[in-house]
Amino acid sequence: MGEASKASKALALFVQACHRGDAYACEEYGHHLEQRPEPGKHSSIYFERACVGGVGRACRTLLRSERD
Repeated sequence: MGEASKASKALALFVQACHRGDAYACEEYGHHLEQRPEPGKHSSIYFERACVGGVGRACRTLLRSERD
């Protein structure tokens, strides 16, 4: 299995875990989306889920993005 395939599999697992309620997985996936160059990446949705789930870093990330 190649590195790209492993990374793709890992991201799929983060998304699944996030949608099952793992706030830390939501934060991790949000950070991945932030690094993508595509418009409309919607990373804030995942940071918001993480923030509501109690991940303080995700709340701070949302605040910083609002300031920019």
